Amino acid sequence: MKLLSTLLVFSLGLSAFARHDGDFMRLVTRENPTPHLSWAQDIPSASLRVFFVSNGQNARALAELAQRMNIDYTEFIGNMGSTDVYNGAMTGTSPAERSKELSDKLLKDYDVVVFYNQQFSVLPSKERYFILEQVQKGKLNLVLFGDWSLDQYKKVLKDKLPDLPVFANQFSEPIAIPKDAKEELKKEIATENSLGSKSVFSCYKFGEGRIVKLKLGNPEFGCEWKAAFENRMALFMQAMLWAGKTELPAYFSSEKLAGNPVFNGSNNDVSFYLTGKELSNVSIEVRIRNLYDGVEKVLNCSAKDGFKVTIPQLASGKYYADVFVKKGGSLANFGFYNFSVDSGVGKISIALSSDSIEKGDVPKGQIRIGKPAKDEMTMRLSMFDSPYGRLWAIKEIKVPANTDKIDFKFDNFYNPTIAGTLFAEFVNDKGEILDRSTKTLYFPNREIEDYFIYGWGANADPFASAQLEELFGFKAGLNGRLPATFLMNQRPIPYSTHISIGVHPKTGATTDIGWGNVAKYDDCIYNPEVRKKVAEQIKEFMEKGNYKKYGVPIYSLGDENTLNFAAGFGPEDAKYFREYLSKKYKDIASLNREWKTSYPDFNAVPNEKSDVTRKAGNYPAWNDHYEFIEQMYADWHAFWADEIKKYDRYAKVGAEGSSAGDIERTIEKLEFWGPYRSLIDSEAMRAFAGNKIRTIWYGYHGERGEGKSPVVMLDMLNGVINGLGWFQIDDCSSSMCIIGADHRPSFPSYFNGLLNQMRFGLGQILVSTPLEKPNIAVYWSHLSDRASAIDKRCVSPADSTAILLRFFYRNGINFDMVSDRTLERLKNKDIKIFFMDGASVVSDKAAEAIKNFVKDGGTVVADMNPGLMNGYMRQMEKNQLSELFGDQTFDKLKVPAIRKLDLDKELNGVKIKLDSAKANCNPDSEFFIVRDYGKGKAILLNFTLPIAEVTASQQTPFDDFLGNILLSAGAPMKYKVEIPAEGAIVRVRQGNGFELIGAHVGDKSVAEDAKGSIKIPSVKYIYKCKSGFLGKSDTIELDFNKHLSFWDRLSGKKAMPLDKSPLQLYALFDTEQFPPDFTVEKTVKLGGAVEFDFSKVPADRTLLIQVFSPDGKEMLKRNLVLNTAKIQKCPFHFAFNEMPGNYKFSVMDVATGLSKDLMISAD
Repeated sequence: MKLLSTLLVFSLGLSAFARHDGDFMRLVTRENPTPHLSWAQDIPSASLRVFFVSNGQNARALAELAQRMNIDYTEFIGNMGSTDVYNGAMTGTSPAERSKELSDKLLKDYDVVVFYNQQFSVLPSKERYFILEQVQKGKLNLVLFGDWSLDQYKKVLKDKLPDLPVFANQFSEPIAIPKDAKEELKKEIATENSLGSKSVFSCYKFGEGRIVKLKLGNPEFGCEWKAAFENRMALFMQAMLWAGKTELPAYFSSEKLAGNPVFNGSNNDVSFYLTGKELSNVSIEVRIRNLYDGVEKVLNCSAKDGFKVTIPQLASGKYYADVFVKKGGSLANFGFYNFSVDSGVGKISIALSSDSIEKGDVPKGQIRIGKPAKDEMTMRLSMFDSPYGRLWAIKEIKVPANTDKIDFKFDNFYNPTIAGTLFAEFVNDKGEILDRSTKTLYFPNREIEDYFIYGWGANADPFASAQLEELFGFKAGLNGRLPATFLMNQRPIPYSTHISIGVHPKTGATTDIGWGNVAKYDDCIYNPEVRKKVAEQIKEFMEKGNYKKYGVPIYSLGDENTLNFAAGFGPEDAKYFREYLSKKYKDIASLNREWKTSYPDFNAVPNEKSDVTRKAGNYPAWNDHYEFIEQMYADWHAFWADEIKKYDRYAKVGAEGSSAGDIERTIEKLEFWGPYRSLIDSEAMRAFAGNKIRTIWYGYHGERGEGKSPVVMLDMLNGVINGLGWFQIDDCSSSMCIIGADHRPSFPSYFNGLLNQMRFGLGQILVSTPLEKPNIAVYWSHLSDRASAIDKRCVSPADSTAILLRFFYRNGINFDMVSDRTLERLKNKDIKIFFMDGASVVSDKAAEAIKNFVKDGGTVVADMNPGLMNGYMRQMEKNQLSELFGDQTFDKLKVPAIRKLDLDKELNGVKIKLDSAKANCNPDSEFFIVRDYGKGKAILLNFTLPIAEVTASQQTPFDDFLGNILLSAGAPMKYKVEIPAEGAIVRVRQGNGFELIGAHVGDKSVAEDAKGSIKIPSVKYIYKCKSGFLGKSDTIELDFNKHLSFWDRLSGKKAMPLDKSPLQLYALFDTEQFPPDFTVEKTVKLGGAVEFDFSKVPADRTLLIQVFSPDGKEMLKRNLVLNTAKIQKCPFHFAFNEMPGNYKFSVMDVATGLSKDLMISAD
């Protein structure tokens, strides 16, 4: 064991880090039961010891099998291990651990080894040999499910049984098609039957053991999928029983049913023939299922009847006859047959005006009858949603005799999911269904919810998909197999391309723009040939995907999109580089002025490599190439967006998890962006893309472990995102997936609970309630950030800005960001102070706006060396902001150095002190130089903030230093925050009639029972969001891990869901609040709707409506979060086939936590 541990530590390279529990990737539990039919659970003699080998994507089949059959199973899920970045952090995933797990598990005794959609070769050769050796000795038997064969072991498979086992007679002919069957029948069976052709089933003898091969593909999801899946399970179980040498008490056969008969009302009798050792006291039950897994009839027979049943009158179509042999009341055997019914009506077809029903439209079309009936019939139209099968609409139309066409149109139509199945049934005067037909309809939903949730990948497994929506609210995912995932209520997000502005290694030409090269070596996006060919590809992509029909919430242009500044030097790039320069500079004289050159025209301007221009000190030319690549990156995203919108006018287009380049430039013509998570860029995204969809990928290893909380809570509080993007949901074998191999949640319940708190109210209120209007602005200069690579005297804006933002965070101070494209924000009279850190590049336009801001009474603060270059990045002979900060130029400045900082000033009657042992500063310059300009002031610190902060003395706290600067500028800190926890953040929002204050601390602080307080300017009624009234006070008392006292528990007080949470949200009001005031009907008929009237609830309140079924279970998928600024009247629909009884509704005002409960009777 010591050796194993040493190997693990070495192989993983994680000796300093705790690994996370990887059981969810490897173990299959019975914790997540799903609805299923009864099959072999009650066969006393059918208990097998099974060793089940599968990949993570198919492991759920074991749990499904265990629900339908008595098995004692041991599983081996996945491959032989990996130490990659994803798996290496999880326990039980390394090659050494996997090898030991396999060896230990193979020491047990089994009846059957099953390889379920997993290659036999996944196991090492030693273990494969061991299994085959045990089979040969008769100690073990083998079942191969899927297309993975043993063909390489010819000797193992040489002894194929000439005849199928006796249980094969208990299933329809696809297992053994009669030799004299017509080709049409063979084709029909092979293509339409859920089991496929006879090749699905092969039996072998190997020594004393048995081997079964089953080649059954996964049925495509749709309204017939459930029945097909049950059929596969039934055949699978019988194959396992035979392989495991289980002798059942009785076996049956039906010559008539085995031939896939068609019943037409005459000779509907079916006989069964029994064999076996124990045939006394035997009866047969026949369960008739339709293609949609609905049980139509249950028939019984015994020896008294000659083991004969009569197939009743059924609608035309295909059915399954599930046969159960019972002995003395106990189940003895099972199987199923296929049969069809022809009622004489003929083929029924549904012709729709459109199978894609846009919002506000209703399904309409025509039903066509192959053989018109001689008597009057009733046509019943029923609309079921997919995948839940809830019945939402019924329409009946009288059909006169001899009618072959009936027009129809639904009225007051409602379907809550994005797909459904229309059933058309024809009923005679006896109430018997003569025939039916179905049609799939699509209901495009392009809505972007206030708190948008989507995942990496759309899971094509129906069981997984249902769990993802139920447990976490995932109803959208990248790609998806259409229409299958659409039918699972998963909206597709097409992964349209992957944009990467790259460089060819041989020629230096721009390449790798997405979807491969379309030119030989030069893929410059401005090349008309390139654009034409890519436009054709986009057209094919959109038409083939038919995305407009389905309704796409957003289109992704890629993940981890990148741009390489070494690109742009190919043969064609020079032409387009000059065109870019012409647009930027307008005339050659302007370029010559900035570049300090004398070119006669733009055609003479060379496209020189960046290292050449930088070495020559031609920084404008150096920067222009960077801007050219950034423009190319932005233009290519915009080109794709424009082309997509030609085929889907509703399209919202962007990219996720990608480098933004020049953020403002890139996102200008896009509707959404998923940035990398970073302090400053995330805030810039919030500031400049507030009206865009903004998400970040979450779900990585850093969020795993006991006591960990979702990082999305922090980013939502900060306002840098407005939705949840989760990596990943499509691959249950992945260490990143939010559900495991058996579809149980892969994260702890505490984590999942917090994630659902965001889903049910907190996320929505954070999005819909804007941050409090600030009186502080911060300069975001993309070019200054680039300039910091040129010269050490150009200090990085990130240095001081990061410190400044964290100061704002921990003190509850809101701020805006200003860029060269948003300078008008400085005209806002509410802005009192403007920070411009590391602003070495200042354009003429920005210089003018900043000077006007100060002239009109504002205060500007620069850390060090502002305005050294203009907006073209030319070094200036005179500083761009000399009137504000003095005439600092490169030739007058020394390289920054570290020295002691001792600052004691007074400004506007406010003492400003800071004593720091070290600070990065101008070696010879005075600290904190103040200049008057117009009505305002300009402050040049002459040092950057990072080192000064960490070395500040206790006598002059750093926060006091910055706070006093704010006070001197007329922007005093509004709140006094005292949260000793490291990394604490406080953000303030302004709602309609209330303030929303949120505080966040780290998980370690929560575990340590962190507490704190926020002193507010005046006494308010304080409510904790989703919890209730706390009191009337001028102080918010914070407790991030509230424990109930002994007296609380004694009095029956229960803990609230957010008692333990890193995020605490509070709503502050001037007056006492009350539960939501609304009206709604108290009774309703199933198939109808009640309407909640929230017109008396103040506007812009976030309401959570929780729904509980008559059996007391919360109906998570039916819960609703709404904002009263958008919705005042909200209908709630009840399906016709919903459970009758009293439904409990709890309506909560998320801000106050106050709620009102009521019961609605539905029958």
